[in-house]
Amino acid sequence: MQEILSGAAHEAQKSEHNLLLVCTEMNPEYEKASIRELLRKRIDGLILLPTFLNILEHDLKLLAQRHSPIVVAGNFYDHIAGIDSVIPGHDTGARLMMEHLLDLGHRRIGFIFGVLRKPFGYERLNTYRKMLQERGIEIDENLVYTSGVRFEDGYQAASYFLNQSPRPTAILAINDVLATGAMHALVERNICVPGEISVAGFDDNDYAAYTNPGLTTIRVNAREIGKVFVQLLLKRIESPERPPEKIRIPSHLIVRASTGRAVDEGCIGRTQSAGRTQSASAAPGEVKTKKLKEVLPI
Repeated sequence: MQEILSGAAHEAQKSEHNLLLVCTEMNPEYEKASIRELLRKRIDGLILLPTFLNILEHDLKLLAQRHSPIVVAGNFYDHIAGIDSVIPGHDTGARLMMEHLLDLGHRRIGFIFGVLRKPFGYERLNTYRKMLQERGIEIDENLVYTSGVRFEDGYQAASYFLNQSPRPTAILAINDVLATGAMHALVERNICVPGEISVAGFDDNDYAAYTNPGLTTIRVNAREIGKVFVQLLLKRIESPERPPEKIRIPSHLIVRASTGRAVDEGCIGRTQSAGRTQSASAAPGEVKTKKLKEVLPI
């Protein structure tokens, strides 16, 4: 979130606009109040990262009918004509990660589904299931663990997976905090990562490269998301009746040392150095990346 705000603030300053931040603290009334400020024209435009999707729909329809300057995150309101949106590439990122794990031979992949509100994670969960089906792997719902978003939730999820028989050979968490918690639980139980169980996350947060081993993850360009939010909003302010625009931000696969082939070979073959790890999946000092670009039709 900090990177999104940083990108948005920098872009707003370039056009001599001020960015006002309203933290709704999971309170639906705060979110509705922010929209009403735009309806009263007390602000020039609104960037909305919604939490309570259904209760905002009526007001958003009113804004769209008035061609009000508003940009939303995600594709939750595609059915409302006239809404500009920025869509993080969560589904494509999940596909890249699942391709990576499946290509390494993993067939039992535990998925930690930890989000504040479930609709924000369905794209990644659905992609996880779809990718298994595409490879002819039966979906085991016991491998989907629903949790909160904290470090300790990831720790508990890993403990749950370890009690299964057979246990998964890889764990994919919906964010890096959960993945780090899961990795901590594995290491505490002397489970070698990735020699016995691979671990992967999502976000590429500030410390993902410095865990031991370094965390394989999906990088979503959060700063670019913030920048595009403001660009779309300014275009809407200048041309209120222009056609709605949807921009998808691509994701990147960042391969580090926490993922390896689905074999039980202990920790042999993995070397570690201060602040950096190496594995068979990456040459020394190398971070492999994949980029998937998409054109999203309106």
